[in-house]
Amino acid sequence: MTPQPPKASCHNAINTSGFGMTINIINGGIECGKGQQTPQAQHRIQLYQQFTEILGVTPGENLSC
Repeated sequence: MTPQPPKASCHNAINTSGFGMTINIINGGIECGKGQQTPQAQHRIQLYQQFTEILGVTPGENLSC
């Protein structure tokens, strides 16, 4: 919930930019900016989609970093 400058809070990021931005905030250097989606990011996105399906909500746009 708390921003870690220069990055926004994950709560704000998912509401304004989508789930992919939360990946960038949490593990950006490891999972993002590699030229293609890393297996770690793919797994994180798959889990997110499973949870949104269970909760009956849409995952939204911009799922990948």
